[in-house]
Amino acid sequence: MASLTFSSISRSLPQSAMMARVSDKSSSRKDIGFSLGKRDFGLTVTNVATPQRPVIAVPLPPEKEKYSVERNHVAWTSVRQERWEGELVVQGEIPLWLKGTYLRNGPGMWHIGDYNFRHLFDGYATLVKLHIENGRLIAGHRQIESEAYKAAKENKKLCYREFSEVPKPDNFLSYVGELASLFSGASLTDNANTGVVKLGDGRVVCLTETQKGSIIIDPDTLDTISRFEYSDTLGGLIHSAHPIVTESEFLTLLPDLVSPGYWVVRMEAGSNERKVIGRVNCRGGPAPGWVHSFPVTEHYVVVPEMSLRYCAQNLLRAEPTPLYKFEWHPDSKAFLHVMCKASGKIVASVEVPLYITFHFINAYEEKDEDGRLIAIIADCCEHNADTTILDKLRLNNLRSFNGQDVLPDARVGRFRIPFDGSEFGELEAALDPDEHGRGMDMCSINPAYLGKMYRYAYACGAKRPCNFPNTLTKLDLVGKKAKNWYEEGAVPSEPFFVARPGATEEDDGVVISIVSERNGEGFALLLDGSTFEEIARAKFPYDCLLVGHMVCKYLFLFKGKKLDPLIPTAKAEAVVEAFRRMKRPVQQQIERAEVGKPKQWNPPHNNRSKANVDAAINNENHRAGLGVVIKNAEGDIVAAAIRSSNFNGDVSLAKAKAIEWGMQVATSAGLPTITFESHCQVAVRLANNRTGSKTEIFLVILEIKERKKDIQEVKFTTLTGLVMLIPIPWISQP
Repeated sequence: MASLTFSSISRSLPQSAMMARVSDKSSSRKDIGFSLGKRDFGLTVTNVATPQRPVIAVPLPPEKEKYSVERNHVAWTSVRQERWEGELVVQGEIPLWLKGTYLRNGPGMWHIGDYNFRHLFDGYATLVKLHIENGRLIAGHRQIESEAYKAAKENKKLCYREFSEVPKPDNFLSYVGELASLFSGASLTDNANTGVVKLGDGRVVCLTETQKGSIIIDPDTLDTISRFEYSDTLGGLIHSAHPIVTESEFLTLLPDLVSPGYWVVRMEAGSNERKVIGRVNCRGGPAPGWVHSFPVTEHYVVVPEMSLRYCAQNLLRAEPTPLYKFEWHPDSKAFLHVMCKASGKIVASVEVPLYITFHFINAYEEKDEDGRLIAIIADCCEHNADTTILDKLRLNNLRSFNGQDVLPDARVGRFRIPFDGSEFGELEAALDPDEHGRGMDMCSINPAYLGKMYRYAYACGAKRPCNFPNTLTKLDLVGKKAKNWYEEGAVPSEPFFVARPGATEEDDGVVISIVSERNGEGFALLLDGSTFEEIARAKFPYDCLLVGHMVCKYLFLFKGKKLDPLIPTAKAEAVVEAFRRMKRPVQQQIERAEVGKPKQWNPPHNNRSKANVDAAINNENHRAGLGVVIKNAEGDIVAAAIRSSNFNGDVSLAKAKAIEWGMQVATSAGLPTITFESHCQVAVRLANNRTGSKTEIFLVILEIKERKKDIQEVKFTTLTGLVMLIPIPWISQP
């Protein structure tokens, strides 16, 4: 669910300087390594000296839905600024060991033009950060620039299918076209408002339940970088919104809507290719159950099969049903399946009592006195198999709270999956639900205990009456007790636990949450992980945003761990140099470079930067590796990047794509004047404003010319030499 990740030490560099020169950080765009300069790299954290960015006012239209303004909590209103950053005044004392950046995302804008969305889950994603260092706190937020958000902003209307929203067709033909786009996935949203994870290679990705809604962001500036492109051919349209991410791997589930079941897949750190571990076939119902999240143990993946199942008919409807894209099939029963991570074999599959859960908390392996595995224990935030929780999250319901207790009951549901061949598993409350007010969702644990036996969890509970979880609660699953934090009128975000470095106790650390208040204010809150007492808070200078959303997930970027910049730089240089080497065409092998042999490189004139761009081709798999290495006049590498692309047999097109890719990198690096060198005379001639036909390569040239507007002065030149088709091992398979 939540992740514990690391970043490098920040630097005292003014924001204006950061925008005018190459930033000292490692970033990623699509499946690339992006290395800048010869300094310390890694995920950087915003420096405390960074000046406040200007606030961009976004006026809100009057709400169409009728509700009392006095009762409308700020937690359910759209963000009033697209982006903001500034230092907050801290009340109390932040522990000096707490150094890093806390990130979270979730719905933050629920209107477009004069149209207001229906459901909490529909809102366009807002990314929030809290940078903590030396007892000080820098806060900021920014809208994630998904295609769905940008299209809606430009056209002043909904353009993609959200959780409960469907674009309104202009006529019957456009309706038919929209349905065709639905089946291809083109009309599904990429609004990444559900989770944020840091991959093992350092890339930070925001997620939602559609696969196309995987978006790489810059954790320092909160800029949207690009869509995360999966390089495999597994296909599908959806996946679990909350994967399991560690430093070494990314695990997720891909529901199969055609042949009901789930693919369990793994993606190694540094890769964009998912590989199948195994498959689970559904045991009941016409479609897979909704799988918003799932748990793992040290050796197993637990695959939930709820009776709340995906429904193609509801997906096609222009207006939502009370269950939206799903349908309740209690007769189909409910199941839990256990798959071995190593072999992909299903080692247990049991029927369990009906359940409804959005979020699993954790799972672990239960052993007997002799150390033999006898069961899997899996805990979740369980809503007593009550499907009405989905409709209770309509914005109109949340905004019209009148003091009545309408939040459905929930509990910590504990599943026990026996390993003795039994057909049935167990489900019971892990502790008395009254301990946490019979409200339960949005949970986290000490990440060091992921997949292991644990004692403590942190979640949002309830103090009745309420219509949404309104407390923070620390759950003691061994002592069967809970400690609760509550302030009248407050709506807290999902709590996140950060362990103290060197801690030996599971609850030794700090719990972070963002709280919105009824009066329109809000604050960042820090609680002691052990006592659950408040240790510090810092008020926001504007209406608090993104605080009580059930789908929000986040991560904490600790300082201190650095990424090696030489790896992506070497890969990028290898692509560029590959085309400059002699090789025997029959053998199709890459010639090894002579050790210590100096490379020929002509410096640019007039202190310009020079970018060498090229494409390495894998004919067998129809893929091309695009590489760019940018050096300054002294020959120092200031930026290097690689990515893979489709190859249609046209070498000139691949090389033109490499030029366009190099321009993206140069723009990101803030280089005002630059020369691009390429072997491809056709691409260079067209890029230098020569005429050309409207072929596929010319369309890429048009993109190159469009990107010229972002660079003060740009030139394109050719290199002489042999052009060779060389298979590169790291180019992704189709």
